[in-house]
Amino acid sequence: MAVITSLSVLYRGGSDGDIRQRLIEHNLLDAVVVLPDRLLPNTSIPIAVLIFRMDKPDDSVLFIDASNDYQFTRGQNVLITENIEKITSIYQAREAKTEQSHLASLEEIKSNSFNCSIQRYVRPLADDENFDLDTLQKEEQTLVREITELSHSINASLKDLIHELVDNNNT
Repeated sequence: MAVITSLSVLYRGGSDGDIRQRLIEHNLLDAVVVLPDRLLPNTSIPIAVLIFRMDKPDDSVLFIDASNDYQFTRGQNVLITENIEKITSIYQAREAKTEQSHLASLEEIKSNSFNCSIQRYVRPLADDENFDLDTLQKEEQTLVREITELSHSINASLKDLIHELVDNNNT
């Protein structure tokens, strides 16, 4: 069974949290697929598809972030065949793909207080893995040096222009 809902159902407390916890503890939640905003007519918020199964082989939950998988057409986001196939293939393989999906164990979900917000499970690669601090610091030093040189050049040009304007006004 699949249910389309707002993202707040994934993390809100109170009765939403209690229901979410029970569904997970009874091993019914199979996957959470987050889709982009403006996908449904007259709806500007992103949505989630919760997939439930009664015959799950294990107690894991697959989280798929498909919020960037869309094509913008006439004021609305659309899932094209390529997007649907990508999501379907990840779901069927139940595979964790960096920046796209994560297979979370029951213990991991419990440690997050049954919060199913996609950001807790699927993180962009840029968080830790995609940058080299030494390279960034060298680039920063180069940029600061270039900005300083440009600033000196602009100031010198302004002084020359002011002297020229003063000289022209005095003649």
